[in-house]
Amino acid sequence: MTRDAAIETISGYFDAGTFQAELADLVSYETESQNPDQAPELLRYLRDAMAPRLTGMGFACTLHDNPAPGAGPILIAERLEGGDLPTILSYGHGDVIRAQTDQWREGLHPFTLVEEGDRLYGRGTADNKGQHLINIAALEAVIAARGRLGFNCRMVIETGEETGSPGLHDFFAAHKDALSADVLIASDGPRLQPETPTMFMGSRGGVTFDLGIGGGHTGDEAFQNTRHQRNAENNADEIAAAQAEHTISFGPTFEGDTGTRVEVAMPSVAKHHLKQTTRSVTGYGYDHSRQAWTVDATQASVTETIETLRDHGWAVDPPTE
Repeated sequence: MTRDAAIETISGYFDAGTFQAELADLVSYETESQNPDQAPELLRYLRDAMAPRLTGMGFACTLHDNPAPGAGPILIAERLEGGDLPTILSYGHGDVIRAQTDQWREGLHPFTLVEEGDRLYGRGTADNKGQHLINIAALEAVIAARGRLGFNCRMVIETGEETGSPGLHDFFAAHKDALSADVLIASDGPRLQPETPTMFMGSRGGVTFDLGIGGGHTGDEAFQNTRHQRNAENNADEIAAAQAEHTISFGPTFEGDTGTRVEVAMPSVAKHHLKQTTRSVTGYGYDHSRQAWTVDATQASVTETIETLRDHGWAVDPPTE
């Protein structure tokens, strides 16, 4: 029956508005780890909001300096109930991204919890103050229902996740015994749908990369643009060589969806460069059906295109009459 009692306890905690009130208090801490001026707030969050709450639940709390210079502090909390019991390690972070106060619409403020319909707005509500508050409240409900957890529990709460968790790897290595556990439960990940709780049963890290996909002429064009963009950005000499070797010319006119247009013939290395430099030219764009850059065939657009290209170092033969 202790399971039912714990669920009843936590349901009452939510229905009475206690969760919302406690979350509002946590949100009011302006824990912007991306703002060096708010460094004292990171310590205050752990010292004044987290440590007293966990100490009252029977956890021994220790505040640690971060091994990375200038990075925020880290809290370890531990409640041991028996050497023969399994140990759970839980993770959370008290820092939030920049406030960007001027970008919040009227009626909202990053550090004031606001309820609108079935939504709560405020920095940290969904990343990550709401999550670790839920975990702490759930542990409290279990203790209230059965007088104990029935397992050992360790918690680590950092204050630098939004800046890449500086020092966390070295901190864990230095405190591996104090953070050893049978299982890690970390509530700081995506939720596939708002109505559907999501559990990921493992994580092997992440990797970022750029993917270029070729498939048909349009895909090949997109891939070539991406490749030549990098070449142009990383090797200005290549552009200079192309400009010395090639002359851009105008091809035949044709009837497009927007009227009469004219092709602009150019070497492939120039395409991305020209796309950027002629962005403001009236009527300039890529025609997928003809696989060519084109411009409105009006005298004004053609003249503007020629002048812009020449201004950026390209030799241009004007179209024949």
